[in-house]
Amino acid sequence: MMDLYEIHRPLPDSITVKRGISLALRTVAPDGKRSPEIFHEVNKIAHDFKVVSLTPFSSQYAAGGDQALVDGIVGPANFKTGDWQGTFGEDVEAIIDLGGIRAIKSLSLGALRDIRPWIFFPESVTYSISMDGESWVEVATVGHDEDNQDESVAVLRFDWRGRAAARFVKAEVQSFGELPDWHLGAGNPSWMFLDELKIDIAE
Repeated sequence: MMDLYEIHRPLPDSITVKRGISLALRTVAPDGKRSPEIFHEVNKIAHDFKVVSLTPFSSQYAAGGDQALVDGIVGPANFKTGDWQGTFGEDVEAIIDLGGIRAIKSLSLGALRDIRPWIFFPESVTYSISMDGESWVEVATVGHDEDNQDESVAVLRFDWRGRAAARFVKAEVQSFGELPDWHLGAGNPSWMFLDELKIDIAE
């Protein structure tokens, strides 16, 4: 449910929120005319995870910067929203520091498919864990059986469920590679769009 507040002049320098909320904003001119509303989600992050290493992403598709993979925002089925991190023609490696040794119940990384603008699902995601960020143990490689020629826009999550204890989590994401012969952009690198890396911690 959306919280509704009215803020009148003079506008505050900042607004403090202590939980996740949905905001609807608009301006009102002195003559009473109102602008269209814009909407924004503010998420309270319930963890202290930190991305400590990440393959460089495109500045055009940064999704808010280096911490976007653990910021609590999950990208929708639209690459134009600004919620996806995009890389062009590269595999991706991301290392997350959980802030301490945690009991992990599941890992899940989201990816987008929209093949007309050259965005393909990754081939696979390999999850590894570490106590010190140097020695790694692989826990799973997760693939998929999606049709690469399917032109429908879709989001796919690469899920692993199990039991593990670690301070660091690594996700190695293998890109689709070059666009295939049947694609209009054949021979060019494909885009890969990734969103939230969800890490479920046992209480």
